[in-house]
Amino acid sequence: MRKEKVVEKISFNTNVPVECRLAFLEGKLVPSNFGGNQYLFSTVDGKGFYVSEAVGNILHDQIKKLAVEKGEPIEICKQEVDSGRGRKSIKWVVSKVGFAPGEQPDGTFVVQAGAGAGTPAPANGSPNGKPTNGSNNGNTNGNGNGHGHSAVLAAVQEMPRTRLEDALRTVVAAVYSATQYAKELGYQMPPFTSEDIRTMANTLMIQNGGGRTNGGGYAA
Repeated sequence: MRKEKVVEKISFNTNVPVECRLAFLEGKLVPSNFGGNQYLFSTVDGKGFYVSEAVGNILHDQIKKLAVEKGEPIEICKQEVDSGRGRKSIKWVVSKVGFAPGEQPDGTFVVQAGAGAGTPAPANGSPNGKPTNGSNNGNTNGNGNGHGHSAVLAAVQEMPRTRLEDALRTVVAAVYSATQYAKELGYQMPPFTSEDIRTMANTLMIQNGGGRTNGGGYAA
């Protein structure tokens, strides 16, 4: 039988990430002092925290999607987000500690929360969007030198930042955040096209006095 003893309770302040290592990947359903049930999540160091059933299910879903393992360091944040018309709401976000933004092993793209934080890696493994030489070993040069995707991502991150790049990063982060929020609400968000991304980046650059992009992707 699974037994959990919490020696110290973990508290979550709004917009302050809390790092922890879960002893169990699923919370334990326990009675709530306010009626009904709640989830108890325990950490490897004997600490723990309680959340409502609804929040617990949200954490379960994100932990599963991230393929978190027992004892692996993660951050949990109770974020305040803008719901429009001056209203605020709470969004619970789970992220791995030290993960690299970009293409993940499951083929998805990950960007860090916040505008302009992190650049998704191109799906074809090339920093300029051009296809690689067709090698199936994941390397950009096809010589099996072991650099592969991580080397490409490192090269992209070391490139000088431009106004266009900042605008695109901001738009991609905003699109990702909006899509995730829509999923939590059960709203079917229409897919964003590359033209949508370019249009929003143009608008942002114009607002910031940076001009607009031309058809080739350069600032005019």
